[in-house]
Amino acid sequence: MKSSDYKQLIVWHKAMDLVVEVYSLVKLLPKEELYSLSDQMRRACINSI
Repeated sequence: MKSSDYKQLIVWHKAMDLVVEVYSLVKLLPKEELYSLSDQMRRACINSI
């Protein structure tokens, strides 16, 4: 498997959809959550890729 072949996988596309969804949800959180819950959510979804 070439290094660029992973982008053909369905699981990679689903992970990218998850990242986009989490980032859009994080924008709806209150500003006081900016460096706690929202940061943790972003890191968790990025680690899923």
